[in-house]
Amino acid sequence: MKEYWYCVECFGVTDKENPYGCCHSESLVKASVIACIGICNTASLNIYTFNTVEDKVLVGINNNLPEWCPISEVGESDEVSILYGETMYSLSDAMRVQH
Repeated sequence: MKEYWYCVECFGVTDKENPYGCCHSESLVKASVIACIGICNTASLNIYTFNTVEDKVLVGINNNLPEWCPISEVGESDEVSILYGETMYSLSDAMRVQH
């Protein structure tokens, strides 16, 4: 599995080949998958970390470079979802990953 880092200051994301691609290289934190949402039999939406200050979550499909996506409440049920691309994924569908 690929390794990714994110910056806690500017929230930039980088991979192992370029771990110092951020201007705050001393502020990089290794991102590990904490949960996943099954999309189909060959793909999952991997959840790496949450940014509760800006209501964003770091997600990526399979081993692709993750990106920050907004978290929102949908409908009157206040179900919390992730907007990835043009699709909403419910956090209630996420499975926790233990290391």
